[in-house]
Amino acid sequence: MSSFYTPPNVRGTDKQIQYNEDGVLSASSDLTWDDSAKELGVGGDINLDDGGTYSTTLQMVTPTANRTISFPDATGTVALVAGSTGQVTYNNAGALAGFNGLTIDGSGNLSGGGVGTTSPAVAWDVVGQIRASTGILFGTDTAAANALDDYEEGTHVATVTPGTSGTVTLNSTAQTLSYVKIGRFVNVGGYLQVSAVSSPVGYFDISLPFAVANLTQAANTHSVSVHVRRVVSANVADFVGITVEVGSSVRVVLGDGINTSDDSAQELQATSWIYVNASYTTS
Repeated sequence: MSSFYTPPNVRGTDKQIQYNEDGVLSASSDLTWDDSAKELGVGGDINLDDGGTYSTTLQMVTPTANRTISFPDATGTVALVAGSTGQVTYNNAGALAGFNGLTIDGSGNLSGGGVGTTSPAVAWDVVGQIRASTGILFGTDTAAANALDDYEEGTHVATVTPGTSGTVTLNSTAQTLSYVKIGRFVNVGGYLQVSAVSSPVGYFDISLPFAVANLTQAANTHSVSVHVRRVVSANVADFVGITVEVGSSVRVVLGDGINTSDDSAQELQATSWIYVNASYTTS
């Protein structure tokens, strides 16, 4: 007559279930089910295993109240904490070192907290850098063209080019302009020193770090500040600079009459100094 395996007594309280090493249910206070609250209670960690290679652990840390779910990283450092009051904290060094007080309400709105600080001074306080790949919009603006998508500080090694013929060479120790670019707005300035010339004729152009945008009705063609001294014979007050929309330069001409004339390049010599400051819109 065949015999049947009789499992051990698996009876516990009405809120306790457990699979024991024999694969059957037995009583345990570490794994409970509250049928009235529809709540599963686990008195330890939950380990998710792929079968032997990798595992992920949902770890219960000692809470100060019934509120904490934490996800530790590979070293055991708490990397993500979700609290009962809507707080989400994320970091790689400790529970309160990263995001603090980040809340998402029932409508999906993000509000409050700090990044890199546990004591935000304003509603959203970031200590460190922020990168916005498509730019920043202000207020209620939604137009992509109005997004602030760039801020840059740098230098530009300038060249001076006569408009008709000849060459102008700048001193290697005084040929660099500095600029600040905010969105499409550029401000550039500096001091240039001529070291040599070879029969320059016509106006002369000073190169710019970015192209001058071609706007409606030449709206981006305007005067700039230019001061040229130690020239051949012209009055230093007669030099006039304008932006050139179809290029990347400031054009310098002479205003020695009722109109300007394209003969400023002839006034440059090996001792000439050029000071320039220009603000313009780039493409």
